[in-house]
Amino acid sequence: MKIHHLKLHEDYCDDALSGRKPFEIRKNDRDYQVGDHVIFQAVKDDPECWRKKIEIDHAINGKEFEITYILNGNGWLLQKGWVIFATKEYDHV
Repeated sequence: MKIHHLKLHEDYCDDALSGRKPFEIRKNDRDYQVGDHVIFQAVKDDPECWRKKIEIDHAINGKEFEITYILNGNGWLLQKGWVIFATKEYDHV
């Protein structure tokens, strides 16, 4: 099991935290696997540079989510090399 630290744009943080958005679409450059964990850091765009992201305070920061399902890109539904993965907040109990 790996822990992935990922940036999440502020527009999606509330929905991801509440469970309304229980998925991520990401380039699979980290070999995501079912059972891996994700810890998000909320970010916003820097108006001076579109590539730069500025970390911001949000309740999602530091919350741990588990990857429960992965849909791999096969070139038909999703571009090859990309994944959609489902998440649920991880309960440390």
